Amino acid sequence: MYSFILNTKPKSYNSWAKASGSGIRYKDALTNALMSFHPDCVSGEQDMYGLVYHFYKKQEGLDADNLSKPIWDCLRGVLYTDDSQVKLRLAGSFNLLDPVYDYQALDFTGISGDIVSALLNAFETEQHILYVECGTFSADLIRLNLNRDAN
Repeated sequence: MYSFILNTKPKSYNSWAKASGSGIRYKDALTNALMSFHPDCVSGEQDMYGLVYHFYKKQEGLDADNLSKPIWDCLRGVLYTDDSQVKLRLAGSFNLLDPVYDYQALDFTGISGDIVSALLNAFETEQHILYVECGTFSADLIRLNLNRDAN
């Protein structure tokens, strides 16, 4: 499993042009962030899952579904050869200042200490934080009921 953070406002699918100067810089920033945490990263052929969380302190009107596609397009050729390998995508966008969310309760099990430290520090100092995770897909990741209190 590869995970990393990038302290930047994510690009929206509706405003992102991968061949533009800003699109190339975004791809470079994502690749550099990944490589800073996983310098031995190699592109794989297996089916993958992908997770993107955008934490922010200033609402910019970004929808979770619009911010994940550019990230996965940027990581094609870095984490996987074709984005059709990403069988499961999960994306979320969360306001760090909203008292509804208890960020102290985040489960960091299995996450490297470097990532946890960088993420907690970013929560205190940054306006926008992307947490990106990609790993090998398995059927047990398919969940039909995420509600904890469901029947």
